[in-house]
This record gives sequence, C-alpha cells and structure tokens, in this order.
Amino acid sequence: KDNNITIYPNPTSGLFTISSTKVLNGKLELYDLLGKRIIDYPLSTRESSYDISFLASGNYFIKIISDGHSYFSKLTLD
Repeated sequence: KDNNITIYPNPTSGLFTISSTKVLNGKLELYDLLGKRIIDYPLSTRESSYDISFLASGNYFIKIISDGHSYFSKLTLD
C-alpha cells in the first residue's frame, strides 16, 4: 500500500513534518548512519511534527512502520 508519505522540510534545521494520505498507525524510528536507533515515536495521525534540533547535524535514516508496512527515507539535519 502506498500511503504517499511526505517528509518535509528536508534538509531540516530541526523541526520536520511527516504527512500521509492515510492515517499512520504505528511508529517512527530515527537511526544514525551506523544503524543505531536514536528515537522511537508513536504514530497515529495523518500528519505529525517532530523536533530533532537536539541532535548533531548530519544525515539520519527514518523508518516508518504502519499497518505492517515499512517506509524508509533519509533526513538531513543542518
């Protein structure tokens, strides 16, 4: 299933939003480039905003798990 997930802005200065055409029932995980999970947030809406300004600048991987499906994306923190 394609939920048309959008992550913006990317790159971000800290605050980013995940938007989907369907309600995301699951969780968002944020990983560093070494594969270490840093953040684990629940998801239960079509649009959610997150603040990662406390993390070091660099590249991260986002994994969204919703209704048994996984979506992966890269996120750059300036």
